[in-house]
Amino acid sequence: MARPTIYFDKFTPEKEKEILAAYKKGGSTVRAATILGIHCDTLYDWLKQEDKKKFSDTIKYGKCLSQIYDEDLLDEAIKNKDINAIPLMFKMKCKHRKDYGEDKSDVQVTNNYYDVNVPKRLSEEEWKEGVEE
Repeated sequence: MARPTIYFDKFTPEKEKEILAAYKKGGSTVRAATILGIHCDTLYDWLKQEDKKKFSDTIKYGKCLSQIYDEDLLDEAIKNKDINAIPLMFKMKCKHRKDYGEDKSDVQVTNNYYDVNVPKRLSEEEWKEGVEE
């Protein structure tokens, strides 16, 4: 049996800042676990524990920041006809399934014309309010 990971030794204020900085650049939950030096299974276990609410809120907020980063990339790709937006659309559907899954948005590609229905973009403050609720 593996020894339990000591939460307070791993999730420090410095690590919290590093995790959020990674999410702001499009980082993932796997990257957050790597920053903490823990296995992804440990991270998911911590997310379920009520005594680790600050950690859970940080990860939820970080996921929002990552989605904003990815949305900005997609917006830029759609505006710039020299960039192929299709891989970015696929990334959004896979990485942000809750908002961009098959039942949430429609993507049609016809003769290099991209028609994308995306949910309303929220400001960083609106995301933060949603995480705190």
